[in-house]
Amino acid sequence: MTSNKLYALVILLFITSINQAQEVILTEDFESSSPGLPEGWTSESTSPGDGDFYIGDYLDANTNEFWPIAEHTQFAMANDDNCNCDMSAVYLISPTLNLTAVSGAILTYDFVDDGGFNQGGAPHKVEASSDGGLTWYLIYTFDMDNASIEWQTNTIGLGAATNDNANVKFRFKFDDNNDWNQGLAIDNIVVETNAPNNIAILSTINERFGIVNENTSVTVEVQNVGANMITSLSIDLNDGESNIEVVETSIAPGEVIFIQHEHTLTSSIVEEISYTVSILEINETLDSDPSNNEIIGYYSTLDQAPVKKPVFEEGTGTPCGWCPRGTVAMNYMSTNYPDFLGIAVHAYYGIDPMSIEEYEIESDFIAFPGMHVDRELLNWGISNELIESALLNRQQKLVPAILTGYSTGEGSNLTLHIDAEFFTPVSTTEYRIAVILTEDNVS
Repeated sequence: MTSNKLYALVILLFITSINQAQEVILTEDFESSSPGLPEGWTSESTSPGDGDFYIGDYLDANTNEFWPIAEHTQFAMANDDNCNCDMSAVYLISPTLNLTAVSGAILTYDFVDDGGFNQGGAPHKVEASSDGGLTWYLIYTFDMDNASIEWQTNTIGLGAATNDNANVKFRFKFDDNNDWNQGLAIDNIVVETNAPNNIAILSTINERFGIVNENTSVTVEVQNVGANMITSLSIDLNDGESNIEVVETSIAPGEVIFIQHEHTLTSSIVEEISYTVSILEINETLDSDPSNNEIIGYYSTLDQAPVKKPVFEEGTGTPCGWCPRGTVAMNYMSTNYPDFLGIAVHAYYGIDPMSIEEYEIESDFIAFPGMHVDRELLNWGISNELIESALLNRQQKLVPAILTGYSTGEGSNLTLHIDAEFFTPVSTTEYRIAVILTEDNVS
């Protein structure tokens, strides 16, 4: 009888621990107010009024057609494109949070920080206060290398000073360096407690294809989604055999880092290899939530290196005064590289008379002139130097197949004959052939 009572008590404590790990303290999606901020939220700005954070949607953000955020519900924004004023210190400030008996609170939010298309804006920052806003300390600075017009998600810890504290606030800072910029968008804010030791594998990074007998490294992207600092990890890379590495590290709550495993992938034959990366221990103990501690990756070997032909799309527009720079770069490549595959895409904010609407939408250029390469390198600037460098770099990437083809027919009735020759198994990947019909010397 005693053992049964003890067993029931253990289960109860376990369930209580799980509930505490998932406790949500604050959530805000900005759907209940517009244009004013929700109750408890405030904004401060170097240009009070027009320069403050306000609530709107993606259409409000792009009123002047220079901040084309993807279709989205309501969010908080500091919109320098609309204000065109001094927004060198604009803050979105949270309500006061009572974190009494709470330790290791975690802040998660969605955001758009496109870096102002390199116009000089500073990265957004997040600050916290343990005295109700009298003083503030920095907890996060955005890495401008990750600037994008797309929505991203960030998770950070509020810091030890907020533990067991009844007077906590946090705030987001936008800074345009007193220069023209786009803005900062914030949405889906959540503050919650989390388990002490908890890590998530976000992705693995390796060259998808390699030559037989060559070694390929695997890099693991991980995020500390727990409350404690992570100082050690036990990581297994299993490609048929277990390869465990203990990594001494320092990962703050919410921080994302990349770890290159000491074991490399290789094969003496042409084949496709599947491997599994697992995190076995954190801080020499088990993860409290192992559901996100494992990921599968793939690597294929080839006995020859087919020549890759990158595809370049140049975003241009008839009304665009800067776009001849892109034309010059495309002509330079066609002259110096006879096999250059370049497509001029007329997609200038929906007002170009030569635009094909479906192509314009799918290409999703955000600045002109711009450049996509293989639909992997997106919205690059374009010049002779940049486009040539991209070509030489992309040609070094191994590909699993080569395409050959020709067309038959007359006028607008064409039949395409395309063959794909593969040099390695690719059972885990779906490949499709895309055909683009281009037109030149339009008059």
